[in-house]
Amino acid sequence: MKKVLITLLVVLLVLTTVLAFACKSETKAGVEEYTIVSPDGAPALAIAPFIGAEDNGSSYRFVPSIVSSTLIKAEAVKADFAIVPANMAAILYNQGAEYKMVASVTNGNMFLVSNQEGLIGWGDMKGHMLYSIGQGSIPAFILLNILNKLGIDWVESETPVEGKVAIQYVADGQALIAKFATATDRVFGNLAEPAVSTALVANNKGYVLYDLQSVWRAATGSSISGYAQAVLIAKKSICEEKPEVVEAVLNTIKDNETYILDNAEVVRQKILEIYPESSLKKPLTREIAINCNVKVHKASENIDYILTTLNAAYAIKAQSVGGSVPAADSGFYY
Repeated sequence: MKKVLITLLVVLLVLTTVLAFACKSETKAGVEEYTIVSPDGAPALAIAPFIGAEDNGSSYRFVPSIVSSTLIKAEAVKADFAIVPANMAAILYNQGAEYKMVASVTNGNMFLVSNQEGLIGWGDMKGHMLYSIGQGSIPAFILLNILNKLGIDWVESETPVEGKVAIQYVADGQALIAKFATATDRVFGNLAEPAVSTALVANNKGYVLYDLQSVWRAATGSSISGYAQAVLIAKKSICEEKPEVVEAVLNTIKDNETYILDNAEVVRQKILEIYPESSLKKPLTREIAINCNVKVHKASENIDYILTTLNAAYAIKAQSVGGSVPAADSGFYY
């Protein structure tokens, strides 16, 4: 009798497992999953609408994730969609990765700041330190191009250099603000939102001098404010075989442009739900969200805008884009 009961229990357990699996398969039947990853910070705002989103009867759903900026390249090549720095997208292309650049989604959120109040001429930075985040990335390359266009000599240095802007790179915004706190002379910084508002200005650690997006627009004559800082890439196979999925991602991010302005704090909380380690620790306001500059500019329709950014990186360091800028007719731009 005991053996019979054990046998019945085993059979019941197996049947329960099979039925549970069958039910799960049924709910997932016909629903395709696509992964989308973003680095932490302002780019993460772009994928917020995918967090906790319901299928709503669609034949596909998106699974979002957020990682630190140091891990984004490794995670991007495993995902269906990813938000990456524009120059990283070019590097992946030149390395043979089967991805296309779909659109620019964050278009510059950098500001020239100082530990002292008052606007200056750019040349007045000569003989002073300029601390910058983003070594080897688009924000740093844009800053250096601006200096070059203005004819201002610069050099990488840990101490001031007479007649030149001395640039020292720092790991992140907090490291930059720490430099401000210990400075005995006037110093400058290249810092991104939301750290500009939530950590620098809010804590009386410094002042905003220039919006680099506006400065770059004036220097290049672009019709778009800013530059292609972070871009959406997608697997080439999805772009070619499932263009409707790519368009769904684009439309969702585009619809989000206005939503994050009116619901900045809600969006921040959603990001913290899936990435508690996020640097977005302080409340976000509408103004900060505006400065994060989340807007969709489809790559193939704004090719000059994209190429101007990539060429700016190439002009400073060719290997920053993998040795060459993908040509407009390369098939790289969706």
